[in-house]
Amino acid sequence: MHKTSLAIIAFVLTAISFFGFNTSDRTLLAKEINERAVINPFNLLFPPTGLNFLADANNTSAVNITWSSSTQGVTYRWKFGAPTISSVILNLPSNNNGSDTVLTVTPAAVDGILAGLGVTPGQSVAGEWAVWAYQAGDSLKSTQTFNITFKRKAVLNPFSLLFPPTGLTLVTSPENNALININWRKSGTGATYKWKFGAPTISSVILSLSSNDTGNDTVLTVTPAAVDGILAGLGLNPGDSVAGQWAVWSYNGTDSLKSTQTFQITFRRSTLTGFNLLFPPTGLTFVSNPAITTPVNINWSKSAAGVTYKWKFGAPDINNVILNLGSNNNGADTMLTVTPAAVDGILAGLGLNAGDSAVGKWAVWAFS
Repeated sequence: MHKTSLAIIAFVLTAISFFGFNTSDRTLLAKEINERAVINPFNLLFPPTGLNFLADANNTSAVNITWSSSTQGVTYRWKFGAPTISSVILNLPSNNNGSDTVLTVTPAAVDGILAGLGVTPGQSVAGEWAVWAYQAGDSLKSTQTFNITFKRKAVLNPFSLLFPPTGLTLVTSPENNALININWRKSGTGATYKWKFGAPTISSVILSLSSNDTGNDTVLTVTPAAVDGILAGLGLNPGDSVAGQWAVWSYNGTDSLKSTQTFQITFRRSTLTGFNLLFPPTGLTFVSNPAITTPVNINWSKSAAGVTYKWKFGAPDINNVILNLGSNNNGADTMLTVTPAAVDGILAGLGLNAGDSAVGKWAVWAFS
């Protein structure tokens, strides 16, 4: 039989079946067909995409996750996947056995769920969430997929300070870039830290710095040069001091805890200023000779009043110092006087034979 004829017969039979019902039956059938026909698109409402949710075992405040309504009679399930929604690890029905457009959770309940997934205190899991609507055998995902990060609140435990010891005086200088590590014990997994300095006591904080690794480390690395710049910004002149106290605070997102100790420290700006080498010029070849006692003056510009100087020679560079001599006048002058004969004796003492050379670099250090 022709396909068109079959389609007409099927339509007629359907119509006969439908109109064969009484009015009440037809109404129920039409309602069922209408309700099962379409699951309408719907939108996510709250929380907004990109939220950081802090799970806390002690927080039982209700948090409502919401979305718009789809079609009457559908049920809903909220889902979370990590790293994306395609890898679902949480699947929860909404309130009222899935019939509401709301899922109510608490930070305490979420903390328990995350613990069950192996997330430790202080750790995070980032992913996506969406909602599915269900009707009979059909389902429809929300039009959006939102990003969210769940983090378990870190437990803050008492912790102590390690270095520098209490009572230290740190002399700062714009020329000193040596690394200094301030460190302390760990408070809790996932905690972040801030080092603080107050003067005259810690109750009047004037410096607050996050530790290394954006606050996650139990170490703060500074240099005397960097601290000198900070002190200058606070109005301290070279030679001035500020005495006070330092301590460290740990944080877990909502709470903070101070270190068990508060240490004394004094910062003093050095009077030293930058200075230049003058003679001999760079690249010179100095020939030593045991028979020549003519003085040769090595000199440089002045750093500051009351300082002493040391001339140093290193080979192959200044990082490997093999000669370390105080300047004239017990180190007070900006000059070191030597003779070819004296230098020859020094080189011989270092194991160099006549005709041998030592290639390197020299510089001068000023000390207060």
